Amino acid sequence: MATMILAGCSNTGGEAPVQTVVDLTLNETESQTQTILDEVAEKENNEIDNVIEQETQDVSEPEVLEEKSSPEKKQTDGFTNIISTLDKTVVEETIKADAKERWDDDFKMQAYQVEKQTTAYNNLTSLNIENEVKETILQDAYSRWDYDFAMIEHTFESQLEAYTEVQNFSLETADERKILDNALARWGNDFKMVVYEFNKQLEAYKSLQ
Repeated sequence: MATMILAGCSNTGGEAPVQTVVDLTLNETESQTQTILDEVAEKENNEIDNVIEQETQDVSEPEVLEEKSSPEKKQTDGFTNIISTLDKTVVEETIKADAKERWDDDFKMQAYQVEKQTTAYNNLTSLNIENEVKETILQDAYSRWDYDFAMIEHTFESQLEAYTEVQNFSLETADERKILDNALARWGNDFKMVVYEFNKQLEAYKSLQ
């Protein structure tokens, strides 16, 4: 990290020079932290953009994600938290290796990355998966993001929020019910895309009335 030193001397009374130290460390750390946050948002936005691009090319079916082979599942009330089934030692080693590869000689950012990913991993392992919706959303997020636990956590939360939004839709007509059914049939458990598809189709439907 760089430190800039500005020195000024007083000519009266034989006083010692007065030094003003401008420490850039805080600004640089904030900038690097914001870079990571921006990259997380960019990853999620790119996923939506890619799906929308496929849609404009008249792709009739959503992308089918290949299901990962996973270790023996730990179950609670018949539902599985897929993250809790991962080998913790492998997780820790992978997080550190990814941080080193990403930030090379920037050890402060490596430490930040390890802390961020480890916190996300711990949050995910402690999730109470009490229904099939949460189980499926978490499994899909893991299938998409692998050992990027920060993105798994972000995707899980955003998809769960979208699912709640779908459940709270106010459907006033049979046509609106059909629009939602079509969106669910097309996008399945990708509730963010269900919300997007429903709102887009509903807007077009209303414009024709």
